[in-house]
Amino acid sequence: EIEAVTGVQTCALPIYWALQKGGISGTKLALEKTQGYGGVPRRPILPFGGDEAVLMKGLESLVAYEKSLP
Repeated sequence: EIEAVTGVQTCALPIYWALQKGGISGTKLALEKTQGYGGVPRRPILPFGGDEAVLMKGLESLVAYEKSLP
C-alpha cells in the first residue's frame, strides 16, 4: 500500500512543481489548454509570462492520466 501511494505522489510531484512555478496565471493557462476554460487572469494579476511549453511539459503526466480515465 505504501508503494502505491509513493508511486502516485511521485507522479504528482512534477504537476505540483509546474503549477507552483506558473502561479495563478500559469494555472489558468493550463486550464485553458487542457479543459477549454481559464482564460486570462483579472487585474492586478498579469498574464502568464513564462515558457508555455515548459509549463505544459510538467503537466503531461496529468493530461495522460486524465485521458486514461473512463
